[in-house]
Amino acid sequence: MKILIILLLLIPFVYAQCEGCEYNDKCVKVGTQRLTSEYGEQIYCSSNRKIETAKNDGDPCLFDYECKSYLCDNECQTIKQKRDFNFIFVLYGLIGVLLILVAVSLINSFKYKKKKKTQKVEKKPLKVVLGTKRKSKSYDTLDSNIQSSIERLSSLFKKK
Repeated sequence: MKILIILLLLIPFVYAQCEGCEYNDKCVKVGTQRLTSEYGEQIYCSSNRKIETAKNDGDPCLFDYECKSYLCDNECQTIKQKRDFNFIFVLYGLIGVLLILVAVSLINSFKYKKKKKTQKVEKKPLKVVLGTKRKSKSYDTLDSNIQSSIERLSSLFKKK
């Protein structure tokens, strides 16, 4: 009976244990990162349930919470390193698009020149036919007036 009473009294203590790390008499979950005001450094609760100092850039890591930047890719990285990669990727993309546009414009200009050369039409000389009568009455009267004027002028020049 005494053993049963002792076990019943110990059950709350067993369940009250911290499943993470104990820090300043508080239970901190595994993966929690904090900035300590005492020393001004970042700490985290590791998977080994120990309080450890956060790692600097370039240090090996397994989880994001181990790094000061909270960014782990087999080693701690800064956000700036990730942005540099994205900027270079965007720059290469823009250069590729510009090259494609230049190539398309060159192809179109060659096609335009080729069409222009094939569409050249030879200019035929104009044929002027003299002495044909027009069908309109106004042209007939004009033509007769011109003929009579020419005859008068030629007769005047012959007299002199």
